[in-house]
Amino acid sequence: MLLEIEVWLGLTSPFGQRWMEALCQSDKFKLTRINIPTLGRLWQFKKKLSRGAFEVPYRQVEREYQEGLKWLEKLHGLHAAYAWPICQVDDMHLIDFSPPSGKERLIFCAAYPQLFRQELLERAGKIINFHPSYLPRCRGAHPIYWAIASREPFSGLSSHLMSAALDEGPILSRLKIPFDQDAITYEQLFHQITVALPACIADTASHLLENRAMIPQSELETAPTYFTNDLPVHRKIDWTEPFAAISARIRAGGAFSFSPAGHQVYWSEAVFSGTCGQVTNTNFVSVPPGTIVHLEAHHLWIKLNTGYLRAHYKLVYGNRPSRALMKLLKLMRIDLFDLKTGHLLH
Repeated sequence: MLLEIEVWLGLTSPFGQRWMEALCQSDKFKLTRINIPTLGRLWQFKKKLSRGAFEVPYRQVEREYQEGLKWLEKLHGLHAAYAWPICQVDDMHLIDFSPPSGKERLIFCAAYPQLFRQELLERAGKIINFHPSYLPRCRGAHPIYWAIASREPFSGLSSHLMSAALDEGPILSRLKIPFDQDAITYEQLFHQITVALPACIADTASHLLENRAMIPQSELETAPTYFTNDLPVHRKIDWTEPFAAISARIRAGGAFSFSPAGHQVYWSEAVFSGTCGQVTNTNFVSVPPGTIVHLEAHHLWIKLNTGYLRAHYKLVYGNRPSRALMKLLKLMRIDLFDLKTGHLLH
């Protein structure tokens, strides 16, 4: 027996794309329709998530959207036998959800960029949302990032009945993904979650076909956590923190600090060392946390409260005109704003 489903898909989300690809590989479903957001809906949603902390350029979102459309058209071509229509929807609350052939509508949702009110949930049908965390851990936005940045003890993948309260509906399927919280990177955890998608989708299908009872999250032994979207304030490094906290922020992705000239420095591949043999200047032993004590070709050694951090860095020179100026100065062998030993990052 095939489950007849409608899909609501966030087509620019990497998780949404991998989920959709896994869904198309399953033999448990008959897809009747795919709803995707309009470009305007996606742009407004991204601006709302930014909470005014940074700009969300329309052209950048437009590029992402066009790339998402190309991906979806290619996927549709690979599975042309399904012949499911693709519909762009600006506001789900304005759609007429008349029951199909008198049956309850079954909807699968992944990374859709809109929050749904209770009245929509009541008239649309049964909406099953797929969330990349072990609910109720990491409810909310960007759970893969927060599982690492907040040093969660594990992550996972869940499917749940959507409710008006964000990611709080009863559970159909949960898969736990353990990891080393001191070593896991965003890319590694995203890959592990991607690998788990077929099993979660299959378990969700079995749950629905067998009409098993859903489990309220309040009855689970796992304590809930909730996070909003990660903003620059969450990704900025505080050099007075312990190495474990700094490392987690770096491995989660997008971690940065500022150079003395005010340019952003992005970090990756952080390694802790109790000592730094390259430091020969005894004045650098008592410098404040965040001080550069040694430079290598693509790595810096940074003084911490306890020990040192060695990490790969990338210096970004603000807007396009300033980046062009810096490239010109480099060609002229002028390192006006380059990082140097003794610089204090902030």
